[in-house]
Amino acid sequence: MSKIVTWLIIISACIYACNSVAAPLDIRLCYEDKEVIPFYLGEGEQVPSNNPGANIDILYALEKKSDVKFSFVRRPWMRCWEMLERQEADAVIASFRGHRVDQLNYPMKDGKLDTSRSLAQVGNCFIGTQLFHEYWRKKHVTENQPLSVAVPNGYAIAEKLESEPLLLHTVFSPKDGYRLLKNDRVHAVMGVCQVNGRNVYADQSGIEGVSPIYPPFEQLHGYIAVTPQFYKMHQPRIEALWDSVAEQDSTDMYLRYLFMTTLYK
Repeated sequence: MSKIVTWLIIISACIYACNSVAAPLDIRLCYEDKEVIPFYLGEGEQVPSNNPGANIDILYALEKKSDVKFSFVRRPWMRCWEMLERQEADAVIASFRGHRVDQLNYPMKDGKLDTSRSLAQVGNCFIGTQLFHEYWRKKHVTENQPLSVAVPNGYAIAEKLESEPLLLHTVFSPKDGYRLLKNDRVHAVMGVCQVNGRNVYADQSGIEGVSPIYPPFEQLHGYIAVTPQFYKMHQPRIEALWDSVAEQDSTDMYLRYLFMTTLYK
């Protein structure tokens, strides 16, 4: 009898192990609860069932080719970082910043950041009035008075803008920044104007007389970045996920959302 019990235990353990290996890796990914075009559409904690944004469409596509399943959590951006620290979330989509290296693991190769495994390279331009265009060309002329730029709260690009002769106006969301631009309360906002090296600005604002300033003020790569604890537990599967990212071209997904409609009118 003891041999039968032993074999039953062994068989049960094997079945459990096989099922564990076969099950997709569940990744709790936190992303912003505000609309940020073309990355995320909709407001609040619900993930839209249709047109959720380019980043979410890309992750859904990755589920079909990778051994993962994303569980989405929408929260204010700074709350996502708190959830990562408390291990209530496993991942975010984020650019690489030096101060984040202790909080997140990014795809690396030979000790360096592997940009080939980013979701995309995105260029952010000033979307400004003609007055702002003229100002930016002569920004270091001492008699020029700084002009104002709207920047959403918590966005890392603010750190770089602080070193420029600008007045930064903090807003709740990108949409709020465009409203201020439309009402002549600021002279410019930051907007996506380039994807994977291609100039793709669409006049999303519906505001006459505003246009992007090329080249982009900042070029960023967006990564699926995971907590160090999660990476340590699932390193082979996370690396395989990043490899799958490198195999797909996401440009068309971003273009679809940039050109689908006038979203800030």
